[in-house]
Amino acid sequence: MCGIFALLTSQKCEFALSAANAMQHRGPNGRGEKLVRTKDKKYIYFLHYRLSVLDLSMRGNQPMEDAQSGATLIYNGELYNYLSLKKELEENGFSFSTDTDTEVVLKSYLQWGPDCVNRFNGMFAFAIWDAEKQTIFVARDRFGEKPLFYGYSSSKEHMLIASEMKSILDHPQFVADPDFEILENYLKYGKSVTSYHETPFKNIHQLTPASWMIISSGGEIIKKSRYWRPLYNGNSKVKNANDLVSEFSYLLEKSVLDRTRCDVQVGACLSGGLDSTSITGYLFKNRPQNFSSTISVRFDNDITISESGYLDEATKRFSGLHYMITPTPEDFLTDIESIHWHHEMPLPSASMFLEWSVMKKAKAVGNTVMLDGQGADELLGGYPYYFRHYQKELVASKKFGSLFYNTYLFRKYLKKEAKKYMDSGRRVPMNSSLSEQELLMLIIKEMMKKFLNKSPIFNDAHANQNLFFSNLIQEGLSNTVLQEQLHSADRNGMAFGIETRFPFLDYDLVDFCLNLPLDLLIKNGMQKYILRKAAEKIIPAKIYNRKDKIGFLAPQDRWLAGPMREWCFEKIFNSSLKNLSFYNSHMIKASFDNLRNKPNFTDAGIVWRHASLSQWMQTFKVQA
Repeated sequence: MCGIFALLTSQKCEFALSAANAMQHRGPNGRGEKLVRTKDKKYIYFLHYRLSVLDLSMRGNQPMEDAQSGATLIYNGELYNYLSLKKELEENGFSFSTDTDTEVVLKSYLQWGPDCVNRFNGMFAFAIWDAEKQTIFVARDRFGEKPLFYGYSSSKEHMLIASEMKSILDHPQFVADPDFEILENYLKYGKSVTSYHETPFKNIHQLTPASWMIISSGGEIIKKSRYWRPLYNGNSKVKNANDLVSEFSYLLEKSVLDRTRCDVQVGACLSGGLDSTSITGYLFKNRPQNFSSTISVRFDNDITISESGYLDEATKRFSGLHYMITPTPEDFLTDIESIHWHHEMPLPSASMFLEWSVMKKAKAVGNTVMLDGQGADELLGGYPYYFRHYQKELVASKKFGSLFYNTYLFRKYLKKEAKKYMDSGRRVPMNSSLSEQELLMLIIKEMMKKFLNKSPIFNDAHANQNLFFSNLIQEGLSNTVLQEQLHSADRNGMAFGIETRFPFLDYDLVDFCLNLPLDLLIKNGMQKYILRKAAEKIIPAKIYNRKDKIGFLAPQDRWLAGPMREWCFEKIFNSSLKNLSFYNSHMIKASFDNLRNKPNFTDAGIVWRHASLSQWMQTFKVQA
């Protein structure tokens, strides 16, 4: 994982590369730069900050140039199938001078052009100067694991491409134009800025995941293309369930091991949930030589959101080195400006600080690569609120037996979990399932459609209108929560020179899962059923049978009502936040007072978004 920067300009600029210094934390192991003079007398500056993970020698430094073609590459990411691609390229006459995947990316482009990205299994954002065509080819991985931003100076004379917005904002001829509509949606509705590949600035853009573009030497975007979309088919019924579980297990295990392939120390995030524990289980089953330890967050003094019992089960099962940390609100306040500076956006919640703390610990214990479970819930329909869409799909397909059976069990499990906690609303989302009355109304509407020619319940012209759950999987893999999580993981990791890797986002595994029948995703009232079956031999029964899902949750309500209350007050009521046209003083005061009287996640979310937006505005000098 690294930092890349490119500046396309019509004139030499003394400040050209100094703007990129704001992201030197992304590459603590080296800095390289190159100036390209184009045939039409323009200039292209390339800069690369390197985090050495594979082939730690100087041969892997960038920008990397192909001597024969003159093509130049700056690249951030990892290809997990680079060895097989390298072999194929060698068979086509290419020779290699390094053991890096970087050289494989460059020569794959020379062999296959833009189609090379369809062959890559990994995470990446890169730019290649094609000396022959006098264009720049820019591409990003399927899910957006690696960031890529671009923008133009106010005069349009300069185009900037960078891993982080700071390197665009720091350009002396770039004038930031805040997008207050997006910020209003964040503040009012909790919509993450990253959900649909947006940014807080009108004149800074993200390259959409699974996309590439070709840019002229003068900075004109000649062509953009989306090279992949997730399409849920659910047509693997030709295989029996046991065979599908076995194949899923093989692909996930292979993905985990592929992501340990590097020349540095590897660790894993372990939350006690099904996803991270399954990854840890495969690691301890195989024990790669460079695997070091797991790092976990626990809150033993807050039993409602604590995962301590599950963590104890996991560490008892996996004999090895396990680090436990308990982030504090005092630590958060110490790092609050720094974390906003690294994230470059208002934070969705205080939970981002938990991952920040894990990466800080990873740095302290010598891990350079960390494996984590992002993507599992989007891929396998694991979020509790997905169950409502599963119910709708069963209604639309008239599978009423399966509907009532799974609904009964799902609601039964939630009620049983809720009884364990006095303040269960902080942990168990009881509204995840449609009620009996809501289901009855849906069934009546569905049965009357053929008589009254009513529109389908789910209205989307671009989707099969009866596939509610299936469409949600497709949407989740492309947009919404996954984008939020990947952005956070990149920024928290890069702040400490840590590369994060996600086995559930392996291309082969994703393509396989997009063809799974619905009853292997949800069965017997349990979500992510196929993962439970695959992992039952390698993780504790208490974890693969657990019915609740809490996520990576911080005690945000208690923090904001207690030790962070004064900070919140200053950011919300004594800052320029009040000058925003959409600032609602009565609403935020009510939530602020409610939180003090009775800590709860609803009011805590409102208070947090106001305070975080204010902190972001202060950090990036945004005027209301």
